[in-house]
Amino acid sequence: MWVINKNWKRNPIWRVHSDKISQKVYEFLHDRGLAEVDKESWDWILMEEKTSLLYMSLLAKYLADVNPDFTVPGTDRNEYEKMIYRASSHHNSFVSLDTKFMNVLPIPRQDIPISNILRFKRKRRDELLHFREVIDNVYRDISTAEDQNEIKQIVISHKERIEREIKELKRMMKEENIKIVFGSLKSLLDIKSPTFLTALGTSIAQIPIQVQIPILGITAAIQIGCYLVDKRNLQRARLRKSPFAYLYHAETERVI
Repeated sequence: MWVINKNWKRNPIWRVHSDKISQKVYEFLHDRGLAEVDKESWDWILMEEKTSLLYMSLLAKYLADVNPDFTVPGTDRNEYEKMIYRASSHHNSFVSLDTKFMNVLPIPRQDIPISNILRFKRKRRDELLHFREVIDNVYRDISTAEDQNEIKQIVISHKERIEREIKELKRMMKEENIKIVFGSLKSLLDIKSPTFLTALGTSIAQIPIQVQIPILGITAAIQIGCYLVDKRNLQRARLRKSPFAYLYHAETERVI
């Protein structure tokens, strides 16, 4: 447990909006020196960095159970991903496919106002839904594959369509004057093939699948591997017909 001492302002402090934390939870953290009200703005709670990241990760995870169709839990910090999802052993765990679109997804830079992003999402809603449908189709086919060779063929067969869709998404964002970086999209998929699930359940080894996708001079890739998930996540995994966890990683050094 990390504690905010008398010199807490010298430590990394994060702000969490008061609407995202109940009074009972705030009092629990405050009594342990992990949170306090921001006296400069009463709408915000000052929280110790690691406590804040863990709390927001767990909040997203359980909010996804309330509205599984529109809310997905996510984090770009590996240590918190492991804390929430990964199992330490085969005991009380299940196998999932770990699907990564590496350095592929155009995402807004951190300096883009949230109002611009929301306006873009409203204006381009139909196109964004189409893009999600394309990715969901890839996930659906991968999750029903019978073996590793079939997964590789599925990825290759979808390669050109994914490339076209990503180029179109980049073009739309450029038209709306939204500067981007290329990030990565990670998803954990249910395995629907009993034969494949049995094979993976006896030997958790990385599936050596990687397909390169050169997009506008940037080397991107699709990687497929295995992920051992804590069984406490089984229910929320079943709530989702598609992936049950999205993780975005911005590659800020590749600003365009």
